Amino acid sequence: ANPSRLLVSYTTVTGVYSLEEGDEEMCEVSVPGLDENSSTLYAGNMVQNTMVQVKESGVSLISCDPNEGLLFEWHPPSNTLISVASGNDFQLLVGASGGHLFLLE
Repeated sequence: ANPSRLLVSYTTVTGVYSLEEGDEEMCEVSVPGLDENSSTLYAGNMVQNTMVQVKESGVSLISCDPNEGLLFEWHPPSNTLISVASGNDFQLLVGASGGHLFLLE
């Protein structure tokens, strides 16, 4: 069975906690490709066994297969920071400083 995972974003870092079947406590785990040294604005599951992590500085597409890790990164134009994001299994809408909107598919 797959473990249940919880991504928690703090002010300056991101942590992932896992609960394996039969365990009584969650333990912190490392996810290859996930930027744990940044606050996460949005995270979600995507198609083809992937997940997305949105930070002020950019978007990371990460494989849920621990042997693959980071698959793709996207960064907004210079001097632009991401402030909000929302998505579904196929698309991600990113709002950034200066009133910019970006649709990633």
